[in-house]
Amino acid sequence: MTLAMGLECFAQTTQEQIDSKKAEQRETKANYQTAQKALESLRSKKNDKEAYLTELNSQMEELKETLAKLERQYDEKQSELKLVQGELADAETLKAQQYEDMKLRIQYMYENGESGYIELLFSAKSLADFLNKADQISAIAEYDREMLDEYEKTVQTIEDKEIQVQEEEAAIAQLQNEYEEKEEEVALLVEDTYIQIREYESEIEDSKSEVSRLLGQISSQENELNALIKKQKDEQAAAALAKKRAEEEKARQTAAAQNAAAQNAPAKAASSSGMSAPPQSPDSGSSEGGSSGKYLGRFKLTAYCACVQCCGKANGITASGTKATQGRTVAMGGVPLGTKISINGTVYTVEDRGTVYGHVDIFKNSHEAAKSFGVHYADVYQVS
Repeated sequence: MTLAMGLECFAQTTQEQIDSKKAEQRETKANYQTAQKALESLRSKKNDKEAYLTELNSQMEELKETLAKLERQYDEKQSELKLVQGELADAETLKAQQYEDMKLRIQYMYENGESGYIELLFSAKSLADFLNKADQISAIAEYDREMLDEYEKTVQTIEDKEIQVQEEEAAIAQLQNEYEEKEEEVALLVEDTYIQIREYESEIEDSKSEVSRLLGQISSQENELNALIKKQKDEQAAAALAKKRAEEEKARQTAAAQNAAAQNAPAKAASSSGMSAPPQSPDSGSSEGGSSGKYLGRFKLTAYCACVQCCGKANGITASGTKATQGRTVAMGGVPLGTKISINGTVYTVEDRGTVYGHVDIFKNSHEAAKSFGVHYADVYQVS
């Protein structure tokens, strides 16, 4: 009785440790989920910034191409302006020359008066010659006027063209300034975005370290939890075995008492009649029986298959590196991989993980078979 009470006390203490460890693990898993979400958020932000940087680089290339094109256009306009200015200078020279020629003729007319033209006309030898000279004088005057007008128009046209080219040149220069300012703006954005990406990369590395640390902590807590559950199962198995032995001892003692009473009754009768009872063979005792191997306890049984829904992957490779096989492979934590256990007379090998100690997941070839297996409980023995 004292042993049973002691074991019960130990079991309660172990259960408290299990509950405490489960609470720690729940908190760690919650922290892991938070850290994982933070990591995913950082990766998403980094990807967005990288996409933005690609867009900025594309804009920068377009700006460089546009600026190069504007530079060529500006150079062309400068060349065109020089050409127009040369044409304008030539036209101004011709205009000035024509103007000088007209001034000389006007000066001649002024200095000689009209008599010179009259003498020229009356020096004609015939009427036809007279008319011809008159036409020549008129043609010269008309020519002077037309040429002066033409030169003035030419000069005006070239001046207008010069103004147009200068305006176009100024417009190109303005565009160059605008695109150069835009290029500087984009360059600053590229630099800032690049810095942000580097910062995200640093934060991602820190976040990955935190996620890795929490995963390690979860794994460590899982091992500690499995050890506590195994300890509890061992305590329960020891208590059950002690109870069984106590019951067997009590039954043996009761049977011995009954045998003794049965033997004493004939002996008393024989004594009273002067006869002795025949000797009895000693009691050989009772055996434990049961399955062979170390009793681990009454475990929960479920089933799984190699699908994504059950395992998160579908390659059928176990944690031990073997290929999962129905009738052999089971998953359970708390014992070394390769441990053999007996369940209802069938020997399995622990080749996979995914459940805590005390919960055996039995491999099935199909998801339907695993799903229909349901939940059972059975005595489990460790086979040496």
